[in-house]
Amino acid sequence: MKSLPILVAGTCLLPFAAMSSPFSGALERLSVENPEFVAYADFRGDVQAAGSFFTDAYLAYLMTGPEVPPIPVDFQRLFENMGLTSLESAVAVSEARSGGGFTNQMLMEFSEAPKGLFVLFGDSNQPFSIQKTAPADADIVLEMNLNGVALYTMIRNVVIDIMGPMGEGIIDAQMNKPILPEGPTVAEIISRLTTRIQIAAKPDGGMEVAGPPALAMLQGKAAIRIANVADLLDTFAPILQQAGFTANESAGTTEYKLTVPVETQSLAIFLSPVKGSNDLMVSFNEGSKEWFLQSPESISSSADFQKETAGLPGNGLSFWYTSAAFAEMQIAQLDAQVVGNEKLLPIITALKSLLMNYTGPQAGVSFLEDKAYRVINFQPTSYKTNLALAGAIIPITFASSFAAIAEARAGTEQTPAPSPAE
Repeated sequence: MKSLPILVAGTCLLPFAAMSSPFSGALERLSVENPEFVAYADFRGDVQAAGSFFTDAYLAYLMTGPEVPPIPVDFQRLFENMGLTSLESAVAVSEARSGGGFTNQMLMEFSEAPKGLFVLFGDSNQPFSIQKTAPADADIVLEMNLNGVALYTMIRNVVIDIMGPMGEGIIDAQMNKPILPEGPTVAEIISRLTTRIQIAAKPDGGMEVAGPPALAMLQGKAAIRIANVADLLDTFAPILQQAGFTANESAGTTEYKLTVPVETQSLAIFLSPVKGSNDLMVSFNEGSKEWFLQSPESISSSADFQKETAGLPGNGLSFWYTSAAFAEMQIAQLDAQVVGNEKLLPIITALKSLLMNYTGPQAGVSFLEDKAYRVINFQPTSYKTNLALAGAIIPITFASSFAAIAEARAGTEQTPAPSPAE
């Protein structure tokens, strides 16, 4: 296997004229003029070579008589169905933005249209509408495609690649089995998940929310809108009720509610159709559905949102935005990692102080181009700084872990051994 040519130019030391033609073409495609950071990898021929190596190695392993079914696996075909074989190159670039922060971009080029893993979130760019529907005070906004047909196709092909004709019979039998008597099959359900998903959230503004950070993020308002699947609520009603959901009739529709206890708190989950559509609303805590659907102003009216998203494509596979307040809340929640172990607070305080210098709002878009998959991300830091922060955070994390182990060991040693029975 040929060695992977990788070029990293942290401060753009090499002139563009000295760069290889495919690399120069990638930078031109990204409209990069003065990058701070560049990383490039040429994958042409590498995935096929890796597939041949893994296939030969696995067949050699089977010849040793291991206690596993002797099922040959063609890794080249496996990589093909995952969409990796046609990958030719990947490049990551950071360039300073005129208004502050950086434009971080990734480009993956293929010898044909992307497929497999790269179309799970859609096989065509669609216009984004979350900016017109998300509430103006949302701190987290996300819109994405989900390609259920591509997911089903890849799962089926990968199982067949691994298990051969026997796997084809098994996967088809499982996928064509109704989930409930006279209900839709697994394949039909997965295919129905070819949909559009919108997410908006406004975590509780209080920084002292107890419990895991993931739970703290859901305190406040949070809702998910999934297009064209609300009719499945009736289909899955028996399963939902067995799982603990309670059904409530409201305004001619049925809403399902589940209360989940989490440590000393509880989380309410609501499933309900959106009136006038076949969309499903998954909301958390009271009032989240109304907050999402009935807020007087959309986030498109927010000056911060307008500033952070200006220049991003209006069509694509996925769109995301997080506010500066959310970024700061994530860092503040690091204290939850050391509750009950105050000796670790200096380490976490140092980590928080470091991260606060590099936090801020973020926005980005992923989309397909001609034989390529692209990501454009507006962030407060470049890829170079992100790597540097990772290099600083990892030792601090290790130090925190070692301190916790040492304290636990000290506590064990100080515990007196029980006296022998008289």
